[in-house]
Amino acid sequence: MEHIISIDRVVDRFLALAGEASAAEGRIFCRTAAETVESWVDRSRLTEAYGEGLDYAAATVAFYRFTLKNSSNAQSVKAGDITVTDLSDRSVEFAKSLMQDALKAVEHLFKPKRFAFMKTEVV
Repeated sequence: MEHIISIDRVVDRFLALAGEASAAEGRIFCRTAAETVESWVDRSRLTEAYGEGLDYAAATVAFYRFTLKNSSNAQSVKAGDITVTDLSDRSVEFAKSLMQDALKAVEHLFKPKRFAFMKTEVV
């Protein structure tokens, strides 16, 4: 089956968000995010016009996961009366907002979410 999301375009968009220094590690996040987003797509709803949106959605998923991973390294440094705090929590919220917005723009292309009763009980 042909891929509908371009890893190269996902990486390009990811690097625009995360910076060139994140290229090596980011490629792994991009590949898994592209596979994940692609698995959500209902190919019968797909048109060529939405390729760019899916690439961006995958990049924001990768960026969010990358930001979450790196937020565990948050630090605070104090020198006299001055304190410098890493704003990783804000970075995570920013990445999450970007991801949610990007996914919302292409959610009409996704397979319907499934719901199933696993067990019923008569009382």
